[in-house]
Amino acid sequence: MLRKLLLLTVAFLFLSQMSNAQYTQIGAGGFTNANFGPITTDTLPAFYSRFAYIYPSATLTNLNHEDTITALGFRHRGFDSLRGNCNMKIYLKSTSQPDFGTAALNWLAEARNGMTLVYSGNPKDIIGNSPSDAVFQFNQTTKFPWDTAGASINLEILIEYTQTTNQEVRMNWYHENSFFVPGFVSANESKFIFGSSTSGMDSITNSNSIIKPTLRIYHPVSTNDLETIRLYSLGTVPILMDTPDSIKVVIANIGKDTVFSRKVFLEVSGANSYEDSVVISSIAPYTNDFVYFTNYEPANLGTETLTVTLGDDDVITNNSIFKDRIANYNIYSHSDPFASNTGGVGFNGSTGDFVAKFYVGGTSHLNQIKVDFNLGGRDFQLGVWDDDGTGGLPGTELFMSDSSISVGGTFIMPVLPKIQISGGFYIGIRQTTTTNVAFSFQNESPVRPNTFFFTAPAGDTNWTPFSPGFDFNFNVQPRLQVANDLAVLDILSPVDGDSIKYSLTDSIDVIARFINFGYQNQTSFITRMEMINRFGQVEELYEEIISLQSADTAVVNFGKYDRYHLGHYIARATVVLNTDSVQDNNSQEIEFDFIKDHDVAVDIIFSPTTNDTFEMNREPFQPTVRVINYGVIDQTGFNVVGELVNSFGNVIAYQQKTISLVSQNSVITTFDPITIPDEGTFIFRSYTTLFRDSFPINDSSKVTIHSIKVDDLEIKLISKPEHLKRYAKNTTLRPFITYRNDGRSNQDSTYFYASVYGEDNEVIYTDTNMLATTFASTGQVLFDNLMMDSLGDFRFTIEVEINDDQKPVNDTMSALYSVVTANDIKLVDILEPIGVIVKGSSSGSPRLIVRNNGINNTVNAKISMNIENNQSVSVLSDTISINLNGFVTDTFSFSTLTFNEIGDYYVEVINNWSLEDEPGENDTIRSTYIIRYGSDIGIVKHFDPVDKDTIELGEEVFPSLQINNYGIDTGKDVSIEINITHSGISVYRDTFSLDFLSPNRANNFLSTKVFSTSIPGEYILESQILANDDNLDNNALSSTFYAILRKDVSVVSSIFPVESQQLLYKNKYKPEVTISNNGLDDLTGVEIQCLVTIDAIGIYDQSKTVDIASGETVQIAFDSTLYYDNLAQALIRFTVESVDDQIASNDTIIRAFEFVRGLNVNSHVFDETLVYPNPFSNSIIVEAKEGISSIRLVDLNGKLLFEAKSLNTNSYEIHLNVPVGNYILEIQSGDKIERFPMIKSFK
Repeated sequence: MLRKLLLLTVAFLFLSQMSNAQYTQIGAGGFTNANFGPITTDTLPAFYSRFAYIYPSATLTNLNHEDTITALGFRHRGFDSLRGNCNMKIYLKSTSQPDFGTAALNWLAEARNGMTLVYSGNPKDIIGNSPSDAVFQFNQTTKFPWDTAGASINLEILIEYTQTTNQEVRMNWYHENSFFVPGFVSANESKFIFGSSTSGMDSITNSNSIIKPTLRIYHPVSTNDLETIRLYSLGTVPILMDTPDSIKVVIANIGKDTVFSRKVFLEVSGANSYEDSVVISSIAPYTNDFVYFTNYEPANLGTETLTVTLGDDDVITNNSIFKDRIANYNIYSHSDPFASNTGGVGFNGSTGDFVAKFYVGGTSHLNQIKVDFNLGGRDFQLGVWDDDGTGGLPGTELFMSDSSISVGGTFIMPVLPKIQISGGFYIGIRQTTTTNVAFSFQNESPVRPNTFFFTAPAGDTNWTPFSPGFDFNFNVQPRLQVANDLAVLDILSPVDGDSIKYSLTDSIDVIARFINFGYQNQTSFITRMEMINRFGQVEELYEEIISLQSADTAVVNFGKYDRYHLGHYIARATVVLNTDSVQDNNSQEIEFDFIKDHDVAVDIIFSPTTNDTFEMNREPFQPTVRVINYGVIDQTGFNVVGELVNSFGNVIAYQQKTISLVSQNSVITTFDPITIPDEGTFIFRSYTTLFRDSFPINDSSKVTIHSIKVDDLEIKLISKPEHLKRYAKNTTLRPFITYRNDGRSNQDSTYFYASVYGEDNEVIYTDTNMLATTFASTGQVLFDNLMMDSLGDFRFTIEVEINDDQKPVNDTMSALYSVVTANDIKLVDILEPIGVIVKGSSSGSPRLIVRNNGINNTVNAKISMNIENNQSVSVLSDTISINLNGFVTDTFSFSTLTFNEIGDYYVEVINNWSLEDEPGENDTIRSTYIIRYGSDIGIVKHFDPVDKDTIELGEEVFPSLQINNYGIDTGKDVSIEINITHSGISVYRDTFSLDFLSPNRANNFLSTKVFSTSIPGEYILESQILANDDNLDNNALSSTFYAILRKDVSVVSSIFPVESQQLLYKNKYKPEVTISNNGLDDLTGVEIQCLVTIDAIGIYDQSKTVDIASGETVQIAFDSTLYYDNLAQALIRFTVESVDDQIASNDTIIRAFEFVRGLNVNSHVFDETLVYPNPFSNSIIVEAKEGISSIRLVDLNGKLLFEAKSLNTNSYEIHLNVPVGNYILEIQSGDKIERFPMIKSFK
């Protein structure tokens, strides 16, 4: 079986989508497989497949909204017809889904989900018995409209296939993945299932993939549209061929209708000119056909362009195709001379022959065959066959070469002796082993017919055409004999691929063989041999002049080439003949090596070069060396070192690179730039550090380089002021310095800057001089007078400046000096007391550091110390007299000091020396210290509740407080108790504890125990540290807070009716009640309800809403509609409701009363008061023993009808003119008020 050998990762790439408005082509056949659809056939009967594809919008390049799809085309590589009864269905729809998702797909359900059945039938007549395009024209609908509304921009295709008869083989189809079609992005764009079943097809897919079939979508817009697909001819055509070359072009109909009688034109331009035309009788839609031009023969040598053009139709942009080719003297080739080979082809596991057909007019001779291989080391033969086999296939074997071994690239084999050919003949290659010969080819799809054939095994006469299905145009070039054609036959010594051991004394022979392929004898021509190293340099050139008869060969010995070489070499043999008609066989090369095992070296330093001169600190150089592996062993991870060495042999710059080198290879290594820091002569050297180097003598290379100073000024000496000298105050001197121009250039503008810096680095003196300085000269510079009128330590600095000084390190120099007085005491520091001192610490003497900054010795100088506390009370006042030599520092003590009082203390020391020359800030110094308890933890405050705080009744409070460690020691095992009392009674208690508390740190405690009260009033919160410390004053804290009643409204009393009051039944009454606001807040929206019940059944229910201020009491009167028409015991309930009322127990009051009949006697006695008659007519008589003060008569609505005041009588008659009804008579007698129900009758 024929196999393609891909020599690289991918032998060739196709365009992902071809552009034509009549169709959209997705892929061009990336690879073939039987598992990814569009159908899967099998050798089992009852086999089926179901495929679902989503082709993303990015691949639908030419398909536009409202286009009409009429057919789908797939490509297969089948060589056998379908058998038995088969059926295939195709469904389409546009979808917004980019893929089917990760879950399995129910294929049958999806087919019913808006899909359109566009094709159904037996595909046997569409899928032929040889590789081709299978175009399925829609037969269930004439067209499928492409509608992208609602973002439905992706094409979904469902395909179902069934067979009832087993097939001979599984059919391979062309497919694409994301490598060939980048628009494929998801592994869920394809879902499928296939298998054998006699009980029905499974609908749930079990596989998914990104792979989809190569697809052409036909959506023709134009009616008449032919397209030129491919142009075939010889790529290299010989003039000696002496017969027309058949030029073939493939024409496809991609329009809607069959095209009739369309002209096709051929035009030849370039080296030759020619025109011709033929007529296509008819061509149906979705089909293609060959058109032949058989009359053209080129006459001139050179490049010519073949252009084939169709007559105008609806779309003219696809009507033309062209091909460039070479018209030459004697060489044939079907391959494109302007394109590279695609890959290599051969047989796997079998021998075999490949042949290509050529033609010649009349009779000629063949004496060379040129072939290309993608790999070397494979056994092969070249052959020539006559076309006298059956049907013009290869027949008689005219020539078969000896067995040869291929080399990667071009191979020209002589045909010796030359053979005579006429008419058609075949040139080919025989693979003589089962190892793929990797015969170079160019991809040609579809491959031209009747040109390429193969057979297996080798020598078999059963020839198989490449067309269709095997898209290989293999590169074989037969050559006709010409008059003048000299060639290099081979190089005999050295032999290709030789590895020759390095030698100091031995040499090799240099021998080549030359041939005269032409039919003319040649005399006195040059033969040449070149020995070329791996860097392309010709190290040795040999020439010899010889003569050759036609078809003769000559062996030329050019002499010796010594083996004192290392590395990879090329031996190139060349023959020189000015009249030679065939140039590509005039030269031949072989490669060989002079070898060592382990030998790496730095053989060249490219930069720097010997005696290079650089300016120091200014001009860097970048070392660049060549490292070569002379050995035959690959070397990995060895170091290459670059070093800069000064004249003392010290390495002042070092760099290291780690590299790897395969055998016989070199690499250019560049180090980081180096700037030389000083002047002089230096060596740059570079070497390798291979541990097993067998030839270390060549490991290192070095060059001598130089560094110069051009611009450099140097400060040599500061003469004044002198370094480390003390000067008396008010001394005046004139600074001067010595310099040297140490460069090689005169400096027109040399600036000298003099400065003096004080103790705080402030500049107190500056001066500048500018002068011209001569190279290699020394001089002095004087500056303005320096007045030393300030005491202290000073630094005199001189700096010289020129443009671009190369050695700035010598541009600056400083001298330190001091200006002092005769008498000057400096108080340096107070040593004791300082910091924090524990109360009760041992007494001590304050100590002071003093320095005599003056020249004179100090005698009896008075120093005073005063210490005050933070109440400005002095605790120590002392003066001492000191004696101190000049420029000496010493420590002095004062009177004893105790540390028994807590507080902050402030220390002040004053220099009272009367002879002090320069009284100033350093004559007084101050410090502080504090005295604290050793152990002192105190309660700082209560956080919650705070002092004088108020809380509401029922409010939940979590008491919290803060303690602080005021002492010096860390507090350990601290416990605090808190207690809340009310009216002297403890109502809450809790305890806090802490393991330790660092000095001067606070800690907050929050109780987890809640405090709440329902009793208003004053409360006391007390906290106590349970363990004693050095200070008991802060171990306890007490605060007061108050529980308040903020919101409380209560029912105070029932005004009417009162408890046990009797009311006349069948009369109306108005209940009254008194309420009070007992809380602190004014209340709004207070609701008061009055409910009267008899035997738990309500007979009266009224509500009032009022606002009532804090502390206010309000009397509320309800409607006068309390009524009952029978005798009964009744309950009246007054209830008050307010939002957030805090006390519910006083919100209700209940009173009992009764409904009674009216009296039917003439009088009613109540206690000692007599009222009659009742019922009354027009008057009522009242008598009372205690006297009558006032009388009021009101109706049941409370309306006053009669009133008499200040009566002061025991008897009184009331004359009334009131309507019939019920009334209340109110009599005040003494200190009591009595009320009587009265009835006005008709009589």
